Amino acid sequence: MDDRTPGYDEPDRYAKATSCVPAGTATPTKLGEVTIDLNSTGTSVEIRSAQTPTPSSLSDTTVLTPATPLRPGSNTIKVDNASPTSNLLVWVSTLGQVNGESRSDIAEITVKAAS
Repeated sequence: MDDRTPGYDEPDRYAKATSCVPAGTATPTKLGEVTIDLNSTGTSVEIRSAQTPTPSSLSDTTVLTPATPLRPGSNTIKVDNASPTSNLLVWVSTLGQVNGESRSDIAEITVKAAS
């Protein structure tokens, strides 16, 4: 199965890609940080929470971190003062570049609870 986001020649003409991942427990958990591994350049993401695992629109989510530029490799985003959640959304706010195509290749997302 290919989990890569689609590639586009004109990234601003298309809707942004999303990934919704569980926060790791059935009980709401206060998030501490999210680590994202990817190989694209120019990608930015927002970390958001949702009341349900499948929000119907972006307005049904809450921003936990503003758009954060990522670099190829491992990127850790600290989540401060977030309310406990069971549903985490990683919103690709800016599509990156891979081999001249507009796309973001995210290999892994790791979530850690606040200590």
